[in-house]
Amino acid sequence: MAKLRWISDSGHGWLEVPTKAVLDAGVVPSKYSYTSDDRRMTYLEEDCDARAYLWEVGSDDDDIPEEYIDGDCWVRGLDRCSDAQKTGKKKTNEKRRNWMVDNHELLVGKLYVILDKAMEEYENPEDCAQDFREYTNAWLASRTNSRK
Repeated sequence: MAKLRWISDSGHGWLEVPTKAVLDAGVVPSKYSYTSDDRRMTYLEEDCDARAYLWEVGSDDDDIPEEYIDGDCWVRGLDRCSDAQKTGKKKTNEKRRNWMVDNHELLVGKLYVILDKAMEEYENPEDCAQDFREYTNAWLASRTNSRK
């Protein structure tokens, strides 16, 4: 399994994961996750994206080291994954789109499982539902773009 690390500040946290491991797991990061300038590392937001990744690879977060940053974390200054997907390498985007089109039924089924698990993590179920809608809309947009 990839070497992972939790990075957090007083407001939020991210799971640092090699981008290749994220793609291999079939996880499509939301606009709340970030990517390093060289696109080698992805910083999955803690509430949904990181949980989805950990679920996909069959791991929990008990043994993942954590780094706490006092003040605003440097992760906040990186490109958001949604921005990187617009400007990133075409080959990576095509691979992601092709995987999602080929596995759309599996993806939707897994999204429902993730939603059920995430509902346990959220204090307000409507926040979880909103995140789920955003994931679904992102998937639909990428599927539509792959047919153009």
